[in-house]
Amino acid sequence: MEKRNEIVRDELSMEITRQGQKLRLIATHTEDDQWQLSVENERGVNTTWFDYFLTPQSAFDAGMKAIEEEGVAAFTDVKGFEYLLEENG
Repeated sequence: MEKRNEIVRDELSMEITRQGQKLRLIATHTEDDQWQLSVENERGVNTTWFDYFLTPQSAFDAGMKAIEEEGVAAFTDVKGFEYLLEENG
């Protein structure tokens, strides 16, 4: 059986702005002393990596590389999340 890393409440984050869009890169420390990466857009939608990293910096580097290679739209496109555009009221 595959063992899954358990997430603990230790995380580091950094915010960047690309093409007028804010993204937050989040490195979350696991109990196995590894780091998991998520990129969160302005609407709170996260893209989370299934790979784990040895350091938070290596996680951030992977996130920055993905943003540069795939483009900001890969992390800000709301397809499937259109309900987030609706105003509550």
